[in-house]
Amino acid sequence: MEPDLLKKIGKFSFHTSRVAVKTFFVFVPVSLFLTLLLLMRISASPLEIGFAKNYIESALYDPKTGNHAAMDQVFIYWPGLKGSFHLLLKGSEILDKENKVILSVDEIAITLSKTGILTGRILPKSIILKEPNLRVTRTITGNIDIGFGSGDLTDIESGNEEQQ
Repeated sequence: MEPDLLKKIGKFSFHTSRVAVKTFFVFVPVSLFLTLLLLMRISASPLEIGFAKNYIESALYDPKTGNHAAMDQVFIYWPGLKGSFHLLLKGSEILDKENKVILSVDEIAITLSKTGILTGRILPKSIILKEPNLRVTRTITGNIDIGFGSGDLTDIESGNEEQQ
């Protein structure tokens, strides 16, 4: 190679590595600062993460039965930066394939393992249900149906069910 070409390559490499080092030393502190702000925010009060709603609903879909989930809001919360992360689901329902309510819960709190999240896995530790609704129905034929959620009053009024 020619000496001029080697000088140009050397200068280019030197400038490129200087830019990379400067970028690194700017990017790392800014990233750490933003991470700290996020942690402070989710420890102070629940943070709505609406983008996760579709992922959670699709993960709770059962193609065999057609049962699926619906929820109004999704929050993440880490109280006091101690213990587990909390995933809060508000206005949650589990519906059958005909969109009849099987389970209706005002609020669900799922505690998640910190080590699992750090390794990129969702590992639930506990599930807390707030104000669940249970429905027990006896049909005309005498069958008893136990389900969660609000019953469909149109079936009762039309005589399709004897008692609720």
